[in-house]
Parts: sequence; C-alpha cells; structure tokens
Amino acid sequence: MMTRMFKREDMDRRMLLLLHVDNRVCDALIELEAAKQKKQTLVQLIESLSTHTWETKLSSVSVSVMQEKVEVLEEEENKLKLQCEQVKKALDDVQESTEQVALEESQTKENATVAKPVRKRGTLT
Repeated sequence: MMTRMFKREDMDRRMLLLLHVDNRVCDALIELEAAKQKKQTLVQLIESLSTHTWETKLSSVSVSVMQEKVEVLEEEENKLKLQCEQVKKALDDVQESTEQVALEESQTKENATVAKPVRKRGTLT
C-alpha cells in the first residue's frame, strides 16, 4: 500500500506542479498578450507621430514656399507701382506739353489775324 500511496502522492505533486506550471504559463501568456497590445499601441503612436511630423514638415515647407512667393509678388507689385507712377508722370508731361502747344497755336492764330493790315479800296494815302 505504501507504494500505492507513494505513487498517489507523487501523482498529486506532479499534478500540483503541472497546475502551478500551467498557471505560470497562463500568466506569462496574459503578460505576453498585454505586451503585444502595448507594442501595437506604441507602433500606432509612432506612426501617428511620424505622420504628424511629416505633415508639420510639409506644412513648414509650404509656409516657407508661400512666404517666398509673397516676397516675389511684393517685389513685382513695387515694380508695377513704380512703372505706373512713371506712366502717370509721362502722361502728365504729354498733357502739359499738348496744352502748351495748343495755347501757342491759338496765340499764333490770334497774332496772325491781328497783324494783318486791312487795306481799303480806292484810297491812296
């Protein structure tokens, strides 16, 4: 009987040991699953940050490109304003000189009509 009891005790210990090992394996599997979930969350966070960083860089590049375009457009605007002022001045000069010529022509016509001697017919002086 003792051998039988010994075997039974042996079996009980083995079962307890197996249960203990099974519990440890289960705990390890649960921890592994939690670690996988954590890893997946971190991977998603890294991807999100990478995307955000990339978008920020693109946004930054876009802003600097736009700033350069604004500077170029402002330079063009200043050049066009200067040209506009020059054209206005030239038009004013042309108008002034046209008025001067018209005034001189009208004075010349008046002088020509005033300066003509009027001769009377038939009188000798």
